[in-house]
Amino acid sequence: MLEKTFDIRHYEFNAKHELTPWGVQNFFQEAACLEADKLGFGFKDLTPKNIAWVLTKLQIQILDSLKLCETVKVKTWIVSASKITSRRDFIMYDKNGKELAKATTEWVIIDLLSRRLIRIPQFVLNGHPATAEQGALEQNFVRVPSFEGKTPVNTCKIYTRLEDIDINNHVNNQHFTSWALQATPPEILEKLQVTDLLVYFKKEIPLGDILTVNCYKTDEENAFWYTLINQDGKEASAIFAHFK
Repeated sequence: MLEKTFDIRHYEFNAKHELTPWGVQNFFQEAACLEADKLGFGFKDLTPKNIAWVLTKLQIQILDSLKLCETVKVKTWIVSASKITSRRDFIMYDKNGKELAKATTEWVIIDLLSRRLIRIPQFVLNGHPATAEQGALEQNFVRVPSFEGKTPVNTCKIYTRLEDIDINNHVNNQHFTSWALQATPPEILEKLQVTDLLVYFKKEIPLGDILTVNCYKTDEENAFWYTLINQDGKEASAIFAHFK
């Protein structure tokens, strides 16, 4: 387990003076990287072997206002692991110890040369807890619905840029969320705040790709599904967001 306090910089707030959902992701991601380094299977350990961690599923609950927080503390730990996936959870606190956000995630390891998923190496599994730990929240990775024949309520185009590419030479996970939310109807973004997110990462997005983001209304009030479609017409990601 790792606990880390982060200072929030002014440019990480949005126009409503709130830390963004993708800002929360960034802090969670940084804490995960720091603990992986400490346990001996971080970036510096895996890169010489041409392998890397990649995120496949993300579930976030935002519990309280993230407005003008000066500092946050993030706690992260590995919940469980198999030969294919590793579950890591997170809790974010304000400076007084109040819970602000929780998340559960699933990670896999890919071969950086073939870009294919591989089994988690034994030296990595050896650094995982011997028994399952309690999670931050109950996983609820629901089945992504079919959007065939459905008309989105909004769409937008995204052109990937050099600054979107991370150390694994693909678009970093937090951009998937920010790009999806750009397609949300403006009246929702102006009045409400994201409280729940589900993100499914299906395909890598390389530099130069052009994405179509589609936003679909659900039967639930103020809830939407989003798809990120790459220039080959393939679904790179599906994302669910609920606003209150």
